[in-house]
Amino acid sequence: MIKIKLLLCAIIVCFGAPSYALQETTFKPNEIACLKKEDYEKLLKYVGDHNDKAFAEIMDSGDKCLVVKSGTSVTILDGEEAKANGIIPFQFKGNTERFWAQREAFID
Repeated sequence: MIKIKLLLCAIIVCFGAPSYALQETTFKPNEIACLKKEDYEKLLKYVGDHNDKAFAEIMDSGDKCLVVKSGTSVTILDGEEAKANGIIPFQFKGNTERFWAQREAFID
């Protein structure tokens, strides 16, 4: 009887917890993505501060951030870390690395 109660509790917890299914979508034109969330946050700050030099330094580094071709297919990896400030993780099709971009960068 105890095992049945534990099983029922586990089922309730699983169905009660928020679930974040993988979502396939595509990029809008001229959007940017970064390998690290921190780098994406820096870019947003530099844009807000009109700091073109700092923005260019990150973009020119070649290994931190990139401009994504319009229509590029990705899979959004929604989760708890995606809730803060609208920057969400995603993966390019056929790639296992996690990248970051604003939710607004994608076609709904």
